[in-house]
Amino acid sequence: MAITLSTSARDVSVEAISDLVDVGGAGTLEIYTDSFGTLIAELTFSDPAFGGASSGVVTANSITQDTSANSTGTMGAFQFLNGEGSPLLSGSVSASGGDINFNTTSVIEGDTIRVSSMTLTVPAT
Repeated sequence: MAITLSTSARDVSVEAISDLVDVGGAGTLEIYTDSFGTLIAELTFSDPAFGGASSGVVTANSITQDTSANSTGTMGAFQFLNGEGSPLLSGSVSASGGDINFNTTSVIEGDTIRVSSMTLTVPAT
């Protein structure tokens, strides 16, 4: 039998995770090549970074775009850092099927990188 979380447990969990982004001020979203090789872009979350939970989902408030990508490369990984610079969570970047999806993952140094919307979800199972 799989573990199943109630909606209230999912809401509390996802809000606790999202609240960690705000520790020390506005957190950041760092985007790297695969396996965290080269930092491509750094975007800043609002403070607070996310709104309240509904059914285990929080939606990001506005995220400040990076108007000049640090390097040329293919996006492959990301991490959230809190306002103190401590890593919180990480995952994959792709054009589809990633934890974060962009229209294109190819970046040229100096490009603008933006996130139009983002949600963070704690699933029921």
